[in-house]
Amino acid sequence: MPLPPLRRLAARLLLLAVSAGLGLLVAEVAVRLVRPQAVMVVSPGLYEPDPPRRYRLHPGFRGAVTNRVEFDDSVAINSLGLRGPEIGPKAPGTLRVLATGDSFTFGVGAQGAGTWPARLEKILRARGMRAEVLNAGAPGFGVPDEVAWYEWWGRPLQPDVVLVQVFLANDLQDAAPGPKVEVRDGALVVQGEQRRSLSRWLYYHSHLFVLLKNSSLGGPMRRFLGLPEPLEQRELRTEMSLYAKAGLPGPLQAGAAATERAVALLARDAGRIRIQAVIVPSVLQVDPARWRAALERFGLDAAKYDPNRPNEVFHEIFSRHGIPVLDLSETFRAALARGERIYYPIDQHLTPAGYERLAEKVAATLQ
Repeated sequence: MPLPPLRRLAARLLLLAVSAGLGLLVAEVAVRLVRPQAVMVVSPGLYEPDPPRRYRLHPGFRGAVTNRVEFDDSVAINSLGLRGPEIGPKAPGTLRVLATGDSFTFGVGAQGAGTWPARLEKILRARGMRAEVLNAGAPGFGVPDEVAWYEWWGRPLQPDVVLVQVFLANDLQDAAPGPKVEVRDGALVVQGEQRRSLSRWLYYHSHLFVLLKNSSLGGPMRRFLGLPEPLEQRELRTEMSLYAKAGLPGPLQAGAAATERAVALLARDAGRIRIQAVIVPSVLQVDPARWRAALERFGLDAAKYDPNRPNEVFHEIFSRHGIPVLDLSETFRAALARGERIYYPIDQHLTPAGYERLAEKVAATLQ
């Protein structure tokens, strides 16, 4: 007996749904095997609120940081909220170095012993110095966050040297007023972002979704749905505004002003400790091919942009307060020209080789 029309329609729709589901499943498996997509994934619980400051690393955390393609690193946070082993009271005759900074000091892309503070300690000790280097880096921090953390948590550690690491691509953005990341359920979330939306879940769990999102199809589809451009593209567009010879846009000027206020506060301790700024360039600034590609991507006139412009901004800020600056730009530019792999191609954090190069230059400056 033939099925009633409604039941036939329901059966066809069910068959179509099953076929589509199987097709998506096969496509997902194929993408994971052939072209896995890089997405930064952090074990829940790395961060905790730290009022009146924004946040800090959660003491005692154990987990991992991975982008699923280029690195998968274990992370251990000690009872003081520092990445690395537990430390005791400062021993007499020990040079205690406190390294503050963002994800580059924290060491995204490296195991604990491969971060530049850990490598710096090893180098100094190998050269006969009784040194101890503490890693106070926290992803997403700008200079105002680092100084606020130091004022409350860092000064009691009695450092002899404080290193302030700056990442040129986003430190002014991180210091600027406006929407910030905040801690929800131990994770960093952009203010206003839905923590448990379907698109967010797919972004972290589906390689196929990320591939389509980042493909040429993603732009027209986002415009059709009235969605803003992807976060990665917005961040790159903002970074390019740093390099405009005409000057910084308003929000970044505010970020520079906030950075200067923080540096002035930190400089008050310069009479009893040594303070050193360490500038880490973006790969765009030191890789000519990536620089040209970024200009072409947004249709920018190369004559109106200077990759060294943010260097000048930070040099001026620190020099006004008597803080010396170690700028790694020329070192990294020369390393890339020699073919050294010091940045991850996708993630663009430093590789272990890049962190080693950074630690060597800082060690030479300290000695």
